[in-house]
Order: sequence, then C-alpha cells, then structure tokens
Amino acid sequence: MSAPTRDFKSCAEIKESGFSHQDGTYWIDPDGEGGILPFSVTCKLSQPGSGVTIVTHNADKCLHVKGYEDPGSYRHDVIYEGATIEQLTALTQVSTTCDQYMRYECFGSVIYSNRARLRYAWWQSRDNERQFDWGGAPWNSGECACTKNRSCFTRGEVCNCDSNAELWLSDNGLLNNKTLLPVTQLRFGDTGGKNAREEGYHFLGPLRCYNGIEQTPYQEPSSCTETPSLSNRESGDSTSSPIVISEKQKNQLNVYRSCALLFQSEDLADGEYEIDPDGTGPIRPFVVRCVRQNGTVVAVVHHNADQCQVVTGYEEPGSYDLPISYNGVTTQQLTSLTEYSRTCIQYLRYECFGSIFRSTIYPGLRYAWWEAREGTNQSSWGGVPSNVDGCECSLTDTCKDRNNVCNCDSNRNEWNTDGGLLTDKTCSL
Repeated sequence: MSAPTRDFKSCAEIKESGFSHQDGTYWIDPDGEGGILPFSVTCKLSQPGSGVTIVTHNADKCLHVKGYEDPGSYRHDVIYEGATIEQLTALTQVSTTCDQYMRYECFGSVIYSNRARLRYAWWQSRDNERQFDWGGAPWNSGECACTKNRSCFTRGEVCNCDSNAELWLSDNGLLNNKTLLPVTQLRFGDTGGKNAREEGYHFLGPLRCYNGIEQTPYQEPSSCTETPSLSNRESGDSTSSPIVISEKQKNQLNVYRSCALLFQSEDLADGEYEIDPDGTGPIRPFVVRCVRQNGTVVAVVHHNADQCQVVTGYEEPGSYDLPISYNGVTTQQLTSLTEYSRTCIQYLRYECFGSIFRSTIYPGLRYAWWEAREGTNQSSWGGVPSNVDGCECSLTDTCKDRNNVCNCDSNRNEWNTDGGLLTDKTCSL
C-alpha cells in the first residue's frame, strides 16, 4: 500500500501535488485536522485529468431479485470497504464531482406503477432519505434516464422497466448529486408474481470522486442477463424483515393528503400507503402506515429506535447519541404531515438504574435530552407540556424524591422510569 508522507484530502490532491502518478491504494484524510479519521481508498492517478478516488462496496456485482412482490420488500444494505458514511461524506465535500453508476435489469418488474400509483423501487441517500431519481435522470425528477431523450420502451412511462414487459429491459446511468451520495441502501419489489415471470438484477458501481466538471469516463459493466457465467450473479437480499403490503392495498388509485382522506375516499384495509400532506406543494409523497384506532384514522411512521436499547458506558453529558431515522422519510416530509394534522403524538421513555437526567449537585448540568426537528435540545420529558422542564411525575407530585422533577434524578441503585407522550407537534423528535 502506498503511504504518502502527509495526509492528502483526496486522490485528486495527491496527483495535483505531484507526489505520485501511480495507480494504487493510498490513505486520505478529507477533513484534514478535523475529527474524522483517515481511511484507505483506491486512487486512479495514471490517466489524463484529475486523480479519481474510488471506494468499493458489497453491491458492485450482479445481485438477483426474485420472490419479493411488495414495494421495497427486497432490501440490500450497501457496506463500503474500509470507510464509514461520515468519512465518505467528508470526501464528497472536498471533491468537485462525485458519481455512482446504478443499473436495474428487469423482466416483468416495474420501478414505478403508473396504474397503481405505487413506487416499487428506490435507493437511499447517505442521510437515509428515499430517492426516486434513477441513474442518469435529473435530480428530483422521479424518473429514469430514458425520459431525457424520450426513448422509454413504452410511451407515457418514465422508466423502461415500467412497461412491465415480458422481456429483459434496463434502466441505468450515473447518479451525480454529491450531496446525496454515497448510496446506502437499494430497495426493489414486483418480483413475486405467481402467474407471471417477474425478476430483476441490480448493479451499483463504486463511489468515484474527483475534481472537474467533466464526467470521468465510466466503463459500464456487462449486462447481468448477458453474462454467461453465473459466478457474479447472486441473491442480494440483506434483510429478513420485508415490508408487507396486501394485494388489496395495491388498489390505491390516488395519493391523498392524509390517511383519513384516503380511507374516506377509498375502501381499503389498514396498511402501507402513499400520502402527500402538502398537496400540490414541492414536497414529495411518502409511505406511511394507515390504521384505524378507536374510531380515528392514524398515520404511523416507524423508525430505528422503536425498541429497547441499552445505554451503558457513557459518562459525559449527552455522550450517548442515537440519530433517529424514519424509514427513509425526511424531516421535511414529516413536518408537512404534522402541519396538516390536528394532533401528533410520540411516546418517550427512559428506564434508569443510577442514571440521572440532571445533576442536583451542579445546577444546570444536564445529562440527557432529546432533539426537536429543528435541532434544539428539549428537556421536557414525555407526559409534560413542552414548556415544562421535567417529567410527568412532577405534575402529579409522585416523583421518587419530592425535591426532584423526574424519577431518574433520585439516582438510586434500583430501576426507575420516566415516560409519557410528547404532544407538541411543532417540535417532534
């Protein structure tokens, strides 16, 4: 492995400095003296133009998709070799251009069903937000590259695969919005039909970053369906928990602003549906779970923290940090949902054993808080109004110690709990 005598920020900087013009593996440190650790990458330095930084992963081969009918029920998590998402984000920030090649080859499998108004496939950005622009298409278009030159296989569709034809087709191209890269997850569906042949192959190229506006030529790999050998064609599913949507739910014909309006207008069972809270506004529709509860229709959005998670070994205030990701739904989309809804609630609970929220010895020292959608720290725990600094037990005068405003602040060597509903929809988690 080549090891420069000082840390360069990218392969482009290595080449521009004259340190080396030899292809190979190098250490880079995109944030310089910042807190992000250096990491190793492949550098292409021998060709004319900018040096190219290349980071490979576990999805740079043909991966088979079959037997997953529901939207997004197939899932492949993209793991990058030797680099974290934080490190790769720093790389994109110091590079003029970054891109990633993406391809889906389909046989009777759609990306977007125009008839059912359902998206069966998407990819997730580095911020875990769902993206519907396929490689080669304009950003935020929700389309594929074939729409640019009006060459889609079926007129009126936005992707070749959306023709749902019983022959092999492909949608592919470069993703080049570096504020979204790298790709962190791939989701597909419509490959589990019982009465028709439905399947697909996906391929994701390495993350490439370089300086310059001109796209560095990318040698497109062979088609998965035309490769004689099956050695590079595997099942790519990386989860055993698919999203389940019934056949009846797929009959949703229109996108409504809320689950309540959807159920008022269409005879549908509880399940996963697209809603569009801002209507004709710029925020894209997204998928929620619509359920009936006690005579009310509720939109439910799940996330990565809806299970018990242990906190131990973190002594400094706020040193334990859990970013909450809402199944690919952005904060902007969730904000539009809260603004359109009359009521929004979220349950929050902390179970503690000798662990406190705030110090009674050092006034003003807080060990725990949660962040609102604007990034502001909140000290009103579940069950109290947003302007109350404390927990639910302080309202009923039932805290373990009368002088405290939370049970956990008693700092006892026994299990205690503070929990309740957050109800201020202007500052949700």
